[in-house]
Amino acid sequence: MAATASAGVPATVSEKQEFYQLLKNLINPSCMVRRQAEEIYENIPGLCKTTFLLDAVRNRRAGYEDPHPRVRAAACTTLGQMATDFAPNFQKKFHETVIAALLRTMENQGNQRVQSHAASALIIFIEDCPKSLLVLYVDSMVKNLHSILVIKLQELIRNGTKLALEQLVTTIASVADTIEEKFVPYYDIFMPSLKHIVELAVQKELKLLRGKTIECISHIGLAVGKEK
Repeated sequence: MAATASAGVPATVSEKQEFYQLLKNLINPSCMVRRQAEEIYENIPGLCKTTFLLDAVRNRRAGYEDPHPRVRAAACTTLGQMATDFAPNFQKKFHETVIAALLRTMENQGNQRVQSHAASALIIFIEDCPKSLLVLYVDSMVKNLHSILVIKLQELIRNGTKLALEQLVTTIASVADTIEEKFVPYYDIFMPSLKHIVELAVQKELKLLRGKTIECISHIGLAVGKEK
């Protein structure tokens, strides 16, 4: 892949397109295709990988086409894997760009599955992100998560859609776990919506959502302690 030549040189459109195709191949049903893609992927310098992944997650224009939703979902998953494999250095180096990119992706209402993958990646990233770094983004991050929660709650009421909402409540729980007492100012804005989800999610097919939401409420309670 041409992008391996230099991590310091901006990637061309064709190089980005090659990388997007590589991401598709990483989730290809064929074992042979996946294996070949994994070998190529392992040889790409870390900085190039991160730059390409962030571009894919952000849905920036690549030539005349935006990355396909499957590519963006795969990019989110791969970012999550990198956050696990290279923690906590990955978080220390890329906290600003990764958090911003994943939050923007979660805000994009175009594809539930991409939103879910972005939320999952953010959970993984947060788990090993030093509290001292995460608190820098607490206010904007929590407000963004609440805005998304309100939208997803309305989608649940109107359409019964739950995929992104399940991951979202887990993300909120993860944030509360990490920032602990810093979550106190946000307790009152989240609890009404979370309690509403518990009240609504009574059907059998919403059992998982209900369980995750109750768990989220418990995590928030532990995080804020006797303050609330």
